Amino acid sequence: MFNDDQNRFSLEKFAQFLVTDCQLQPDIPIVTGVSGGKDSIFLLRKMQQAGFAVIAAHFNHKIRPSADQEALFVRQLCADWRIEITEGSADVPFYAQQKHISLEEAARICRYQFLFAVAAERSCQAVCTAHHADDQAETVLMHFLRGAGISGLAGMRVHQVPNEWSHRIPLVRPLLLISRAEISEQCAEEALPWIEDDSNDDPTFLRNRIRLELLPLLEQQYNPAIRQTLVRNAKAMQIDADWIAAEREKAWQSVLVEEKCTTDALHLKKSVYRSLSEAQRICILRKAAFLLRPDARDFDQQSLLRGDTFFSSAKPGNGLDFPHHLRLFVEGNSLLIAESAFDPAAGAWPQLPDIGFQKLLPTDGTIDLEEWLINVKSLESDEAPIDELIAVMKQDSSIIYLDRASLVFPLKIRCAMVGERFSPQGMDGQSQKMSDFWINRKLPRSQRARYPVISDQREIIWLPLFQAADTASISMKSKDLIEIRMTKKEAGFEPITASSNPT
Repeated sequence: MFNDDQNRFSLEKFAQFLVTDCQLQPDIPIVTGVSGGKDSIFLLRKMQQAGFAVIAAHFNHKIRPSADQEALFVRQLCADWRIEITEGSADVPFYAQQKHISLEEAARICRYQFLFAVAAERSCQAVCTAHHADDQAETVLMHFLRGAGISGLAGMRVHQVPNEWSHRIPLVRPLLLISRAEISEQCAEEALPWIEDDSNDDPTFLRNRIRLELLPLLEQQYNPAIRQTLVRNAKAMQIDADWIAAEREKAWQSVLVEEKCTTDALHLKKSVYRSLSEAQRICILRKAAFLLRPDARDFDQQSLLRGDTFFSSAKPGNGLDFPHHLRLFVEGNSLLIAESAFDPAAGAWPQLPDIGFQKLLPTDGTIDLEEWLINVKSLESDEAPIDELIAVMKQDSSIIYLDRASLVFPLKIRCAMVGERFSPQGMDGQSQKMSDFWINRKLPRSQRARYPVISDQREIIWLPLFQAADTASISMKSKDLIEIRMTKKEAGFEPITASSNPT
């Protein structure tokens, strides 16, 4: 691609490309991944000849018997060329087994983690890899077969930051416009040494099958210039993807509930999301997924469409599994994409420390439940008219007034027992199982077992934030009252010292 008028590779044009398109400076160190194969050896030599400060980085995957010999070859070559080298290794097969991923994917992850760790440690300006134009064609075709969207069909970029390995250090591919044939020709002319990687012929790997079987078939029977076509299409897709990214960012800012987002869950405004076009929604869903899984290769279009359908129509409390151990939730006015183990109801409802927890209520004072507080206060009926107290309870489920004369002391806070029944006010004394009550009131399943209830020695008298029992009602004849409040700490409630005298 970088040819002069005599159809020979031009080092001068290549050096210019490194500065203009790759955005590299000659005098700041650059980590260059070197496997020992033809492509990486060519890249290392040409960057050195172009006057750039390269640091060779060789990663031993410990997969093939020849791995140690390849490491020795790269080490000796760098010594001959007077290039600094850094080496690393990992048990890639073990990593693949541990993470339940393919050997090919495990090797890629371990290799890039090493390269970027070296770049960060040595304050390098970038990480360079030897991907070339044929690799780009294979990548685009592979993404097409997997059902990727426009970001996948855009393939690899010459200069990419942020990337899945770093938000600061660019990933640069200086050979992306040069074909494998051009590289081979230059290596032959300069008698550059390299080691053949036997794994490149292993049909177990999808990329190898695409290179060895599918692309030759497409060239022979459909389009002799299929590789060039795929590279051109990738460039066109990149231009479109850049424009889409700018538009997506505008929509993203309008839909994100930033103050609620955490490292394991992103919250989106349901009404805003559902008002957007399908294209905008898909872009937002993909962006959210990548923010939680920056190391993901891609999210296939089918999964994104399925997720969008769920977000666009599901009711609160519903959930849907999503690729890469993520899950989608609909909670109230929010749409959530989160870690699979994330509980969207956590923190929204009061919870006791464990199922066996129980504690006597104080006469006057507070019980601290981490994020929630139970405050108990004694009062006489002449402190406030009974009808006003009844009106308060009807409008605020976080407070209850009890007639001391109707209770069997002591009162306690605890979890509901298995099979326990509850008689809600307004049911004329009829009772129902607590499990049925929670289902009817749509309390998330994860919050039921440790939900706090208030009971006397006979029965449950109050379900904080929900309902009082039929036997807990006050009347105009009530004189000696107890006020109990359930308050979330963020509400600014200041606890008082609890009395040692239990109610």
